[in-house]
Amino acid sequence: MDIVKLIREEIGDFDWAKDVLTNEDIAQDIVNKTRFWMEGGSLRVDPPFMSYYEGYPAKQLFKSSSLLKSKSPTIMFLEYMKNGYGFERTDYMAKYDINPNVGDIWFRYKNLITQKVLDNLKDKPINESDGFDWVRDVEIDTNLTPAQLVHRFESLPDSIVGPYVGRNFGDIKYENGKYYLVVDDLCDFRGWFSDRDNSSQGFYMNEWAFTQAFCREDGFFEPYSDVVYNWIDQVWELVEGNKELYNYIVDYITEDLVGEEIRLDGEEKILSLEDVLTWSADSDVLGEVINELDVFEHLKWELEGSYENAYNTFIVDNMYKAGKDAITDVVGNGERKDVELYNSYNKSKYNANKLVFDVTSMLSDYLYEAIEYCIDNRCKPYWKPEDLEFEEGETEEEAFEDYCDECMNHPFDDYGDFVSFMKDILEDNSDLLNPYVDEHPSNDEIEDYFVDNVYSRF
Repeated sequence: MDIVKLIREEIGDFDWAKDVLTNEDIAQDIVNKTRFWMEGGSLRVDPPFMSYYEGYPAKQLFKSSSLLKSKSPTIMFLEYMKNGYGFERTDYMAKYDINPNVGDIWFRYKNLITQKVLDNLKDKPINESDGFDWVRDVEIDTNLTPAQLVHRFESLPDSIVGPYVGRNFGDIKYENGKYYLVVDDLCDFRGWFSDRDNSSQGFYMNEWAFTQAFCREDGFFEPYSDVVYNWIDQVWELVEGNKELYNYIVDYITEDLVGEEIRLDGEEKILSLEDVLTWSADSDVLGEVINELDVFEHLKWELEGSYENAYNTFIVDNMYKAGKDAITDVVGNGERKDVELYNSYNKSKYNANKLVFDVTSMLSDYLYEAIEYCIDNRCKPYWKPEDLEFEEGETEEEAFEDYCDECMNHPFDDYGDFVSFMKDILEDNSDLLNPYVDEHPSNDEIEDYFVDNVYSRF
């Protein structure tokens, strides 16, 4: 049902209609009366205040000198508002002045019709020769902040706020209708991890542990030392369980230690090849001899070092996987690639290799929620318009925005980048990352690391 037509039928008082309908209602009503259709692979639009009955190619409306790029209402729009909604024209008076409500309706109509055009182009067979690349670049010029858009329209169209967000969040790049989070590497997310202490019940990756695993310049991190408490069951079990490695150790002893002095059964003697062949025939015996005799002290120490290194490597790899998985659970999988960036200091563009995440699906929602929370909790409970004197021509929403100035550029006044903005959101929601990492690997789990490390030492 046409609400404006109904009002006209009930009473002929257009001023009453203006009191009933908000500016948003009127703008939406005009959008509802705008016709859209596809013709020859091209979207055509017929606004009700235009005179050309065949409509216009959609892209023509978005050219720099055309309809939806005009900051002021067109003459046809002003006349339509007069005839259809009762707003008297004041633009032809000695002092050029456009009714502020008409100007506001014009702005709202442009926003709504832009979104409508984009919605109509979704999943439509578009004629590629018609040059529809312009669709990705449709952005309405506005001086309004995202917070003002939330307050006035209860909406955050990406095509409108995207460039603003890209300019105010230093790590966000807005391109082709998408938000991309651009960071150097995963270390940039260290603030997203909690400061929870580890306990005897298991190892949880807190901010300190994440920083050690992801942010050390030397890339070296071994969280544990003195992990060998039973040399035979831990270290030697890995050696004798791998035939190739076992023979490798026997060959090392034969080539490097035969001929050394040893003390065996209380007597001094020279280690012979016969001794090595006799002991190595039984791996249990060779293990006990290496564990007990001083001549094998360096070998034993190196094998123990390999075990400790393998143990820590396995844990750090698990830490890396757990940390990365925790991050991608929030922002999805990233892609490392060259990105064109802008240096505001020397006002030039440059290319850099960065880790890039598509955060389009999450950024708008978190941004809207943060703005709405600020307005609803810091301003609205204390807003009393009846106690204020409005300036001439000032609307109530403009007066509220002056009153709620602390929220009108939120969150950009408080955060220079998206990563720090998300850190506080995670913290406020008690969702700081704290993934569990198994700190007790079995011999089977560290065997490959151990074998590789042994070969690297001898």
